[in-house]
Amino acid sequence: QREGLSNPDNFVAHRLAMIRLSEIVGTMASAYVLTGEEPYVRHALKHLKGWFADEETRMNPSLLYAQAIKLNGPFATFVYQNRGMLYLNRAKASTDRQARIADLQKAVADFKTSIALGAASDDELNRGLEKVATKANLEEATKLLAEETGQ
Repeated sequence: QREGLSNPDNFVAHRLAMIRLSEIVGTMASAYVLTGEEPYVRHALKHLKGWFADEETRMNPSLLYAQAIKLNGPFATFVYQNRGMLYLNRAKASTDRQARIADLQKAVADFKTSIALGAASDDELNRGLEKVATKANLEEATKLLAEETGQ
């Protein structure tokens, strides 16, 4: 394990496909900027819809299957927390009570999942930083949810 280096035995087809998408969309966007011709935009949109909008072909990523590398020092991995943090921050910024409650419920569920996944590796969970941060975020989200729902 070396920080910043990829395992040469990793499956990389999805990464290469994403790189290709970024090249196609970047090229089409540049061509449109230079020419102002709509076919370039339509071609880029076709790819973007296929990757992100079409129910049958869109990506459906899950952080439950994300790669996490155990690091030493202050740069501990927070892969499993990302989604919960998004929900928590979106809830804090929202002015819509129902949306706030829904996002807080999602945040609480994700932080609980994060703690449960981390518990499979006692060594990593007990190292401290991930455990403390995740539990603190869970407590904050739970407190805010209780305030919103009056429980």
